[in-house]
Amino acid sequence: MTDWKSVNDEMPEIGQRVEFFFAPKPDFIIEDTGIFRGYYVDEDGKEWKDMHIFTGDSGGWLTGDVTHWKPLQQKEE
Repeated sequence: MTDWKSVNDEMPEIGQRVEFFFAPKPDFIIEDTGIFRGYYVDEDGKEWKDMHIFTGDSGGWLTGDVTHWKPLQQKEE
């Protein structure tokens, strides 16, 4: 998995566009692009690091499901 980073080792910058994947089932992997939005913050102001939030370009958002990510490659002009 060249260039893929585990969310256990490193997280993108908030607002960074990335490619990410998660596996809702052991034999079913979903890959998408989107934006890292940060972490869930509860009503007491506590930030939950294991509840990271990504929004996908194909729709929807994920809380704590993403396992790996990598920066999107910049297009050369």
